[in-house]
Amino acid sequence: MENLNTKKKVKEQGRFYKNKMEKLKILSVRKSEKKQHYVFSKEQKSLSVINQILNEFGLKDYERNCYDFLDVKNKIEEYNDELYELEFGEFLIDMIFGDKKIFLIINTKLDKQIEITKIINKHTIM
Repeated sequence: MENLNTKKKVKEQGRFYKNKMEKLKILSVRKSEKKQHYVFSKEQKSLSVINQILNEFGLKDYERNCYDFLDVKNKIEEYNDELYELEFGEFLIDMIFGDKKIFLIINTKLDKQIEITKIINKHTIM
């Protein structure tokens, strides 16, 4: 029984991110006590890496299903000048897809800078 559940979970996760650890390039960072802004280069692997980051923030698979734009099978070029909002746990996250950049704005009710920075740094390069 556990094997079937494991296969289902792996298949579902495959929709959102690959197991291989890829990293995004950070173009800029701005931080305040309860808000952090990150700007990434816009690449096809961006959706997969952002999903890994959101997973570590605590976004559950059933919650992720509400956000179709996170599906890694989508072509990143199709997202231009679009804003998406995600709200889960202690986070309110705005994702803005520009022509060549992705803006990730993370809002929290509490100061979580250190926690967020550790997760972001694990999945990015400068």
